[in-house]
Amino acid sequence: MFCNHRRDEDKTRERRVKVCMISPYPPTAVQYGIADYTFHLSQALSKLCQVTILADGEGKPIRDRRVVVHRIWKPAYTMRELPRCMFSAFKVIKAVISMRCDIVHVQHEPLLFGVLGLGIFPLLLILFRLLQIPVVLTMHSVIPLTVYTNKLLEYSGIGGTFSTLKKSLFMVYTKSIIKLSCKVIVHCRYAKEILVKHYGVPKSKIAVCKHGFQIIKPVSQVEAKRCLGFLGRKIILFQGFLNPSKGVQHIIKAFPKILKDHPETILIIAGTTSSRKDLPKHTEQKRGYLTQLRSLVRQLNVSERVVFVDRFVPEEELRILISASDVVVLPYEGWVFGVSGVLYRVGSYGKPVVASDIPIFHDDIKNGETGILIPPRNPDHLAKAVNLLLSKPILAQQLGENLKKHARKHDWNSIARATLALYHQILKPKEVGTCENLKGELFTDAMADGVLL
Repeated sequence: MFCNHRRDEDKTRERRVKVCMISPYPPTAVQYGIADYTFHLSQALSKLCQVTILADGEGKPIRDRRVVVHRIWKPAYTMRELPRCMFSAFKVIKAVISMRCDIVHVQHEPLLFGVLGLGIFPLLLILFRLLQIPVVLTMHSVIPLTVYTNKLLEYSGIGGTFSTLKKSLFMVYTKSIIKLSCKVIVHCRYAKEILVKHYGVPKSKIAVCKHGFQIIKPVSQVEAKRCLGFLGRKIILFQGFLNPSKGVQHIIKAFPKILKDHPETILIIAGTTSSRKDLPKHTEQKRGYLTQLRSLVRQLNVSERVVFVDRFVPEEELRILISASDVVVLPYEGWVFGVSGVLYRVGSYGKPVVASDIPIFHDDIKNGETGILIPPRNPDHLAKAVNLLLSKPILAQQLGENLKKHARKHDWNSIARATLALYHQILKPKEVGTCENLKGELFTDAMADGVLL
């Protein structure tokens, strides 16, 4: 089917492209990494085109710098919430039509719009297709069908019964929303491989556009440590949402071996579980994981050296924590399905990173060059890598500086330019007969910059 737009090429060039982005946007009732992503991307994009966010929640439209935010939709997790979700879809359609936007850009991950939203969201895309409004779909999490098991279903909060049926429905849902989109953006090569191999998506329909790095000026490490009360200590930092896929238990198990070589070390675990009032079982499972971590700390007799910051950490406080750290650890397990937002936050601080050797890190961390990769679920290797960096500060500094240089090449302004390149190519009538023909100067420049792969 065709994704050509009603505006002609001359009119599109005369003015800035008008984009409607459907996504959570901060502040949100539930802390989503996607909300932060949308904030940074939309602010950078707004320098290049007109951006309106159709966000979760309720309230009057607001202007956040150059971006206009309309809070008009809510997810649906129960049958009682289904009418509300359907009304939200109607409000989204009405808003897109009234704004006469050129393109709709959806920030998506499974269950973002609720369990029942899995049925309504494809209908929304069908209506956009009928209205000849092109859709760009950014898939922040791409789940391989081989891991869509009872355990994953239970953990996601939708229950593990009828897993075969749910797996089939999920595959149909994923294929349909991709089919109804003009272009699909993923953040790493691994996600593209999954879409091609598991879901049969044509390679030409997928653009690998890196997650943007936040370029932040750090606080002096000495001042940051003084602020935390850890002057003269070495600090290992884990930061992010706490769930079993993040492998926090592995750094805790590795910690006694680190203390043996560096007894002055402190381990800070900063972040909270992503609580969901609408999914109490889901919340209970994640809180249970935090309880297990605390219990493990007590069992290993390292309670005096492990600090839990069990809450959502605001940006300014994160700046202090990251600036104070000597090593940042990302000991994720193999079933993380989206890139790490934490890596893209800490990259510009010049801190050495130890991460699991899993596909989501391969595009940004080159072992021994921009970080250290270790086998997942392996506390021994994790301890050795951290001890190496604490023992060799020159090596640690070099790895951190290399990652910092890499981050500066892929800041949010670069990502915004690459995203705009995709918009322009989709909106060119001569090249969008089937909107999978993405060629041209802007797109080629973005590829040359390494932002689009």
